[in-house]
Amino acid sequence: MINATADDTSTNQPYLIEEFTDTPASRSSKTPIVFNMRPSAMHGRIIGSIASSFYCTMGDIKIHDLAEWLVNNASVKAVGVINDSGQAQGVIVGTELFNILSTKFGRELHFGKNLYTIVHHTESFNYTENIFSVASKISPSLLNPEPTYFLLTDQSGRFAGIFSTHDVLVYLSDITKKDINLASRIQACVVPKEKLSEGKKFRFIAQAKMAKEIGGDFYTVKQYEKNKWFFALCDVSGKGMSAALMSVTIGGMVHLYDFSRGIRSFASALNEYFYQTFEGEQFVTGVFLDFDETTGKLEFCDAGHSMLFFIRNGQIRRFRTKEENPPLGIRKSFSINSGSVFLKPADMIIICTDGIDDQKDPTGKRYGIGRFLRTVTQKRNSDFSEILHSVFSDIEEFRQNQPQDDDISILLFEYHGHADIQQNEPK
Repeated sequence: MINATADDTSTNQPYLIEEFTDTPASRSSKTPIVFNMRPSAMHGRIIGSIASSFYCTMGDIKIHDLAEWLVNNASVKAVGVINDSGQAQGVIVGTELFNILSTKFGRELHFGKNLYTIVHHTESFNYTENIFSVASKISPSLLNPEPTYFLLTDQSGRFAGIFSTHDVLVYLSDITKKDINLASRIQACVVPKEKLSEGKKFRFIAQAKMAKEIGGDFYTVKQYEKNKWFFALCDVSGKGMSAALMSVTIGGMVHLYDFSRGIRSFASALNEYFYQTFEGEQFVTGVFLDFDETTGKLEFCDAGHSMLFFIRNGQIRRFRTKEENPPLGIRKSFSINSGSVFLKPADMIIICTDGIDDQKDPTGKRYGIGRFLRTVTQKRNSDFSEILHSVFSDIEEFRQNQPQDDDISILLFEYHGHADIQQNEPK
């Protein structure tokens, strides 16, 4: 008989197959048709750890005998075929075997023949090879709707298990979910779902709702000197993991930057970093605000974003500079333009990302900025959190069963300082 022992770590093998002493002529009727060569637990991201079958059989076993065994062991989808030395020869897939036998005269044609006549000679991999390396090598097969089976061997070519494309896809799906969950938790530390801040003369709130678990919207509020504040809302090109990485990068730069140098200097540094890193293939739009709580002066810089609105005395207008800035990261360098305004009590700044404008209902109609601004102004005297709750509830009602098309972020800023400071109208 073939004997398999538990893992011997000194041999760096999943198990140790003893020398085969059986020959076809010497085997008794009690010799097992199929052997379960399941090893002890394997650790790490090696392909052997996701193998779905450790069953094998000898190549000279009769086809009808294996078919009978598979009928009685329906959970086994594939069996490895080995020779008398334990060398892996190929794979017998249960569905393929039964398809052969179910053809016209299939049983009669194959009765008495051994497995060598139908064995599938598939590609084999060392069981210690990295899962991601193997996944890359078999990537074309991963696209097939039906599972493809592969052999696992030890360094001597002996049978060590079977894995399928289904096993690889399940593993990759699981690891991707874990990575996305971790990335989501990390991004939430940099871009929380909601942040509310209040100074002596203002109140601020921002909220982000990603289309996926992670996304490319970014906002921040930072007090960098006494009575001086930096606010920003950005929209990174793209969605998902790549956009999230870029948004976290912006968060790191905000944390380290000295904003006493001004927002134009920050926008220029951000542009230089993105251009040098991504060579114009990735970019970010954003609005950067520098607010002096003592004077009420608000300096603003719009980098290709345009979703910047100003409410005074019940009237809504856009904040604009005479010369507009392009998105950051598409040019090597350019002169950054900014504007400024002295705020009056009850002035409100509204910034959003284009996910609001682009959201569609089941008929393809867009939500639009107009509806968004009406919802904000109708709730103007409400608690800030209530305003945002109303906006997101209205968007949910509008889109019905349609998916959220893009990341959505909103920033609201209201000034309630003194009225005796210098004033000027925004352009």
